Amino acid sequence: MNGKNKKVIYKYILIAYYVTWLLWGIVIFANQFGYLQVTSIGFSSGTFLYMTLLGIGGCGPAISAIILLSKIMKVPMKQIFKNIFEVRQPVFMYLLTLGFLTLYFLVGTLTGFMEYNGTPIYLALLSFPIMIVGGGLEEIGWRFLQPELEKKMHFSRACSITAVVWAVWHLPLFFMEGMNQASTNFLLFTIMVFGLAFTLAAIYYVSKSVWLCILFHTLTNCLYESFSPSYSDISKDLVPGILTTTTVMIIASILVVNIAKKRQRSNT
Repeated sequence: MNGKNKKVIYKYILIAYYVTWLLWGIVIFANQFGYLQVTSIGFSSGTFLYMTLLGIGGCGPAISAIILLSKIMKVPMKQIFKNIFEVRQPVFMYLLTLGFLTLYFLVGTLTGFMEYNGTPIYLALLSFPIMIVGGGLEEIGWRFLQPELEKKMHFSRACSITAVVWAVWHLPLFFMEGMNQASTNFLLFTIMVFGLAFTLAAIYYVSKSVWLCILFHTLTNCLYESFSPSYSDISKDLVPGILTTTTVMIIASILVVNIAKKRQRSNT
C-alpha cells in the first residue's frame, strides 16, 4: 500500500472505532450504575437515550466512510448517497444476493450452527426497517474499507483484514447488558464474521452495489430472529457446524469472484 492509501485506511478505522466505541462505551459505563439497561420486559431506564447511543454508535463505520469520501476524496455528498442507495440493480444481482442468503441459512441449519426457533419468517422480515439501522448501514463503511484494501492486496487477504476489523469493532457489545453478544463466544462470532465478510465482498465485487450489501446484511439480521445462530459456547457439536458454514461461504464467494474475473478478462 502506498502512503496515501495507508493513511486513508488508518483514518477510516480510527474514526469508525472512535464514534462507535465512545457512544457504546457510555452505555456500558451507565450499565454499571443501573442505567440504560435492558430487562426481559423492555428498557428499565433511558429508552430514548439508549436507542440513540446504540443507533448512532452502530453507524460509526458509515459515518467514517462518508467523512473520508466527502472531505478527503472530494466526492459530492449527493453522489455519495446516490451510489449508496441505488436500488436499481440488475435482476441477476438481486438473485445472486438472495442465493448467497439462502446458502448461508441452509448450510447453517443443516450443520446445526443455526436452529429454527419457530418464529415465522414473515414476522422476522417485519423488522427490516429497524435492522437497516441495526446492522445494514454498517456496509457503507465495510464496502469502503474492502475496496481500499484490495487496491494493494489480494481479495482473500483484504477480506480477512476486513473481517478482523469488523469483528473487533463489535467488541463493546460483548460487555453491554441485554445484548445478544453478551452471551456469545467472541471467537465463534469472529469465525462467523469471516464467512460473511467474504460473502459481502463477493457481492460487492460482482455488483459494485453498496445497496445489495446493505440488503444482504439487513436480511441476515432479520432472519436471525427465526434461525437462531448458536455461538455461545465452544463445544464439539457446535464448532464443526460454524466452521463448515464459514468454509462453504468462503469457497462460494471466491468461486463467484474468480468467475467474474475470468469474464472481465474475456471481455478485454
